[in-house]
Amino acid sequence: MVLATSAAVSDWICVYRENLRLERIFKPLVISLLIGTLLLLDSSQSESKYLIVVGLCFGLLGDIFLMGPKVNFIGGLASFLVGHVFYIWAFALEFKSIAAFLVGLVISVVGLAAVGRPIVRTIVKREKKLVVPVIVYELAVSSMFAVALSTRSLASGIGSFLFLISDGILGYDRFVKKLHYGRLVIIVTYHLGQLGIVLSAFTVR
Repeated sequence: MVLATSAAVSDWICVYRENLRLERIFKPLVISLLIGTLLLLDSSQSESKYLIVVGLCFGLLGDIFLMGPKVNFIGGLASFLVGHVFYIWAFALEFKSIAAFLVGLVISVVGLAAVGRPIVRTIVKREKKLVVPVIVYELAVSSMFAVALSTRSLASGIGSFLFLISDGILGYDRFVKKLHYGRLVIIVTYHLGQLGIVLSAFTVR
């Protein structure tokens, strides 16, 4: 976990300094180390643990698609979408509270109205072919957050919320308006979100 955290902080520094060469090393390294941490330190054989590992693997693939010399946005979007499906599956196995799930749905709807709608509206005007994939992705990450809350795990709730925030900022920064320090905020919330999801595997049983 210490190695993963150190790699994440190194990646944040690279993003802040706009050092793309080192960023392409540290960004995939972070998720790789999180996968290794979960496999090595969690001795349980729970199904949810392995589902989270698969989700992380697709997240790693998504990172690779989005950081090359020629960014493959659709490839990255599809990879993270599949990853969220596995996270939803993992959290659904630990479903404990319908009330928490409903709270998550309400928060997600508010987020979609506040951030998701302007993103989709801009895409309709500029890149219509992305409308359906982006809407499907927004619904998936929002659902992941709601199901994560239902587990009553602080780690999964915070992690999924940070992932939701990261994706919202990324979409707004890419399609609506460039944000000051947008990339730095995106990567910090993304890594902390993934870390929270990994930690949830140790706390949710």
